Amino acid sequence: MLPPPANLAPQPPPSLRPTRRQGANDLAFFLGTNLEPEVRRRHEEALLRRYHAGLRQGGVNTALYSWERCWEDYRVNMWRAYINIAYVTLSRFDAMRRRGTGAFAAAPDEGSRKELATYEARNRRLAAALVDLKFDELLAEGPESCGPCSCLPFCA
Repeated sequence: MLPPPANLAPQPPPSLRPTRRQGANDLAFFLGTNLEPEVRRRHEEALLRRYHAGLRQGGVNTALYSWERCWEDYRVNMWRAYINIAYVTLSRFDAMRRRGTGAFAAAPDEGSRKELATYEARNRRLAAALVDLKFDELLAEGPESCGPCSCLPFCA
């Protein structure tokens, strides 16, 4: 069966559509969830500057997408990574807790214990990143180019 023509293809809900600030999303998710805070702190700016240089080398007009904007996008997207971990995974764990299954079983299996440990580590890393990146200040001030909620899909 052939896929529907592009103009008839189902559209994702607004919360999943590409919006402004998507560029740094994968970078924020990777650095915020996978690197221990001390490692992230030590390499974060250099990695982000290398990312921005790669954008420039790939043809992105840095007069329109400055280093400062890239850094701000990274900070905003760290919140998006946290929301993803907090809400998506938390709801799944809550269901397991209510049923007494998975990591919340009387005798959880090794896989379930590892899954919970991974969630807890990612949550801890992301919380540290948000504190380090002073997300509370960004939220209070609002990003230069848009209000915090207009840049975050769960607010749309």
